[in-house]
Amino acid sequence: MENVLTVSNLNKYFGRRKILDNINLEVKAGEVMGFIGPNGAGKTTAIKVILGFLSDDGGSVNICGYDLKKDYENALGCAGGIVENPDMYKQFSGMLNLEMYARTHEGVTKERINEVVKLVGLENRINDKVKKYSLGMKQRLGVAMALLHNPKLLILDEPMNGLDPAGIKELRDIVTTLAHENGVGVLISSHQLAEMQNMCDRAAIIVSGRIICEDTLEALNRRVAGGNGYVFETGNPMKTIAVIKKYLAENQPVKTAEAAQNDNGNGAATAGPSAQCNPDDGSVLAQIETKDVPAIVRALVTEGVDVFAVRKTENSLEDAFIAITGGGNTVA
Repeated sequence: MENVLTVSNLNKYFGRRKILDNINLEVKAGEVMGFIGPNGAGKTTAIKVILGFLSDDGGSVNICGYDLKKDYENALGCAGGIVENPDMYKQFSGMLNLEMYARTHEGVTKERINEVVKLVGLENRINDKVKKYSLGMKQRLGVAMALLHNPKLLILDEPMNGLDPAGIKELRDIVTTLAHENGVGVLISSHQLAEMQNMCDRAAIIVSGRIICEDTLEALNRRVAGGNGYVFETGNPMKTIAVIKKYLAENQPVKTAEAAQNDNGNGAATAGPSAQCNPDDGSVLAQIETKDVPAIVRALVTEGVDVFAVRKTENSLEDAFIAITGGGNTVA
């Protein structure tokens, strides 16, 4: 897939304070890229620079092959975005807002306006005044405004703030449809990591103005631990742990948490293959490779341990975020 957004070595200062530090980021056509990080990490500043609301202090932004500095109009002509709360005339109808906004772009027809209204699900309320809209409806109208000129890149900054579960699902459906069915590249920031996990194909994690990781969600989840998580329900949890640790010691090297911390310098990654007891239900959680599960089950049976169930656990984007950043930060 081609890149619709390429950010290279982007820097931004506010006075002497460096807000963005050599940001590198790519968004491909047809994918949803999550943009996550702690409060004050620089997400909104980066988005404002990408959309031309702020000037940069070094680096480049390329949208659909157009350099933002050298070809500003063509670059932004390929992008649509919502940063914080979209500007609307609350005393006018949603349709009139769209019609007025359409005049800022060439070639937006009445048919295109009706098309985006249907896409965001506002057909039944588009002629009502915006002051009567719920927050979710205003967000949908904002997305419609951003899509009027048929952009190849859509950028949404915290679009789920204040939405109820139904509104979040509606927004998620709109975003994934745009990306996966219409080929739009989407960059979206949010602090709701569970929803980002349901929505995004890849994610970039930004901390203190630097992107420290950018990868698929699957790859990020693999960084939570040295292997996959498996829960063993057995008749003897303590013996189960002993058997698993013995198997791991005999078949592969095991890093301690201290060694893992020394490897990456900040303790962001979790230790490698391991096993520990869940005090709530007596089950055993083991971080092991899938290929080792059958051998461990055989070893447990050989040692006289009754095995009632083995199930795989799924690491979440929140787990990956905490593991990669080291935790201790509020995600936003």
